[in-house]
Amino acid sequence: MLLGGQREVAVALPSLLVLEEDLGESELREVGKRSDGMPRLMILAEPAFMRRLRADILRRIDWMGGGPPEAVLLRAEDVSELKGGMALQTLLDLRSSGAIGSFGFMHDDVRSVEWLVENTGPFVLGMPWSRDDQQAAYRAVPKALEYGIDCLGVAGGCATWTGDDWAFALGGCARILTAVDRLPSRSALPPTHARLIDDAALDVALPLPWDEAQMEVQWDRYQQSHQPPEPLPRSRPPMGE
Repeated sequence: MLLGGQREVAVALPSLLVLEEDLGESELREVGKRSDGMPRLMILAEPAFMRRLRADILRRIDWMGGGPPEAVLLRAEDVSELKGGMALQTLLDLRSSGAIGSFGFMHDDVRSVEWLVENTGPFVLGMPWSRDDQQAAYRAVPKALEYGIDCLGVAGGCATWTGDDWAFALGGCARILTAVDRLPSRSALPPTHARLIDDAALDVALPLPWDEAQMEVQWDRYQQSHQPPEPLPRSRPPMGE
């Protein structure tokens, strides 16, 4: 499970801190002080001028300290510019120099994510993912896994999630890891649906994940009410249609 940068999350479930692009210098310095060497994944917005990308990444790493992040994800605007372009070359150079562990891209449109799988060769791909939005499971996730690309599901609205939403997010971690901005409180889930963290200072519960059979049931239900994304165009990215 991949988690956002809240302090209680870092203590509750030592995993991977996902640092959103809207974190400023003071916030990144604070994360660096308090994350105790945890692995980190940094998300960056695509800069207005791509020649600034290298400096932007290195500056944020310097603010946070603690050595290279495990991965950097660039939130793409126009995916067509990533194929063999300056962004891809910059990320490859940073990885080769040891400044970052690996890299990838993310997009809010699953067809664009599918295009990124086939045309850019990233190590990680970020995409929308939740129990109510499983569009990526039709083609983007299977194709990514076929190429050995790790999948990061970016979920919104976690504050209103039910126990089933949490069980789904945890149950799917074998194929796609879910980044969330908070964990459910003890009062949000019934005792039969969660195991509590053994720390009285934390009002946090960790949901029990669904097993493979339960995840298949959810996927079958989703397909009954949701059509797959339109096929990709042959000669251009989907956003160019």
